[in-house]
Amino acid sequence: FTGLTHEYPTFLSALLVLLLFAVARGNSCVRPVNSSMTLEDVCQCVSVDKGKSTANSMVKTDCMSPYFGGGWDGPLVLKEREDLTVNKFALVLEAAAEGSKKLNVNPINVFAGVKEVLIIQMKGTGAGQSMFAKVVSLDYTLSTLTVNAGLSFDCSSTGENRCQVVTVPQYTNVTMKSQSVISGARWNGKTGGVLV
Repeated sequence: FTGLTHEYPTFLSALLVLLLFAVARGNSCVRPVNSSMTLEDVCQCVSVDKGKSTANSMVKTDCMSPYFGGGWDGPLVLKEREDLTVNKFALVLEAAAEGSKKLNVNPINVFAGVKEVLIIQMKGTGAGQSMFAKVVSLDYTLSTLTVNAGLSFDCSSTGENRCQVVTVPQYTNVTMKSQSVISGARWNGKTGGVLV
C-alpha cells in the first residue's frame, strides 16, 4: 500500500486488502477460512479470537446480512504492476453540525453512482472522528450530498480544520496480479491520506 503515512511490507498487503475490503460488524454461518480462499469466498471476515486477527481466527460470514457490504461494485482485477487508487475524495466546504444529513462538498461529481461513503474529520477540532453512511441523494446545483444518517460529530473545513468525504467501494472479489498495488491517495492538505 502506498500513499499512506506508512508503507507496509508486501506480505501484509494481501491481509490488509482482505481486512480493508471486508469490514465486518458481526458474523453468521461461521466456518474456518484458509489462505487459498478468495474474497469472493470470504465475503466478509471477522476475528473470533478476542479482536486479534490471525489466520485461524478468520471466519466466513453471510454476504446477505444487513451488517455487511453489498458487493455492488462487482469484482476488481488489477493487472500485473498496476497501481490503482480505489477511493475518490471531496472536501466538505461548509461546516455541518452533529446530526446534519446534508454536506456541501467539492467536487460533487465523484459521488455519481456511489452508495456508501466515509465522512472523516482529518485535521483540527475533532480530528480522527469518522462515520460510514449511505448516499441518499446528490444535488449537483448546490453541490450537496445527502446521507441516510445524521453526523455523529461536527464536520468542518473552516480555518485549519479539514473534513472530507471518501467513497467506499464494495467489491465481490479482489484479484491482484504480480506486483500490483492498491494505493491510497496522498494527503494534499485538503483531501486524501485514507484508503478504505
